[in-house]
Amino acid sequence: LEEESFSHTNIIYVKRRWYDVFIRGINYIKRRIFKKSKHKFEYLSYIMSRAFKTNYYDIVLVENNMDTYISLLKKVKNEKLFFHLHNDFDCDDPAKTLSKTKKIINSANGILVVSNYLKEKLESHNADNVTVVHNFVKSQEFNEAITNRENEIKEKYHLKNDDIIVLYVGRLEKEKGVDKLLEALLLLKNSKVKCLIVGDFLNKTKYGKYWDNIRKMLIKLQGRVFLTGYVPNSDLVNFYAISNFTVIPSQWEEAFGLVALEAMKMKKAVIASDSGGLLEVLSPQGSINIKRDDNFVSNLASAINRLSENKKLCLQMGEANYKRSRIFPQSDKEYLYMIVRAIEYGSKSINNQN
Repeated sequence: LEEESFSHTNIIYVKRRWYDVFIRGINYIKRRIFKKSKHKFEYLSYIMSRAFKTNYYDIVLVENNMDTYISLLKKVKNEKLFFHLHNDFDCDDPAKTLSKTKKIINSANGILVVSNYLKEKLESHNADNVTVVHNFVKSQEFNEAITNRENEIKEKYHLKNDDIIVLYVGRLEKEKGVDKLLEALLLLKNSKVKCLIVGDFLNKTKYGKYWDNIRKMLIKLQGRVFLTGYVPNSDLVNFYAISNFTVIPSQWEEAFGLVALEAMKMKKAVIASDSGGLLEVLSPQGSINIKRDDNFVSNLASAINRLSENKKLCLQMGEANYKRSRIFPQSDKEYLYMIVRAIEYGSKSINNQN
């Protein structure tokens, strides 16, 4: 943020105070004693609410943090309060519990969501005034014309020109289904199929046994699967460029699926689980959707094998995905306009009710 210059924006940096160390300490003790994850986010929410000026703003838009929203709710008087939801809720995520969600439903002037999947789920809990604003990927950042490291990446991972490169982008966590992808790759006999796994764990200790299982499979797949670790967003375009298709094996409900849109921008075919918002993002002609049942791994292997043997089909699916990617916002200005319009719509709805 410090490197950016905004003409009509004032960024307020919330500085730590000397007594914050005691607040953090108390928060830590509460988590250790009560063993409840609900205390995990209290410190951040406290810091955010401290900077809030009552009766100073016209509209307050809270980005995706339910605890911050709830902490601000205690201070709001005349401000119109909106919440922008990016993730699923009521799904074993302590940051997005149903009770927190209901507080937002019952108090917000409007809720912005990233997919119809989330809108329908909120409405099933009696939410109204929910507006969908789809995520976007900047065309100037995901474009075949700006790739410049393709050969370098291929050399680094010993990839040959006739290899079939499968790409996975995302965290290496159970919900993302990386283990299912590796299990599927173990079923394939085609040694030309190579897989690049771009991403890392946020918390390896949390997924100890899961990581051990992945490590065992990686040993069996040595020379066929490569972990790149974290890759900056600015470099992702090069990994998409060298791949034949992208796999998104999510085992939970994706609220949107930004990786899908990135792959679509790069004209790539996609194999994805039938997960939440993914189904509304991807083109039916550009994707193979795998049902999450007992046959998921074998069906995933079959889909990978099918695309590996038909490069022409990959290209056709990639074109279909690229065409569909044009229906989503194409620039940050277009995206901002949609956010503003959604807030204006929500404000008018409240005014009409009053």
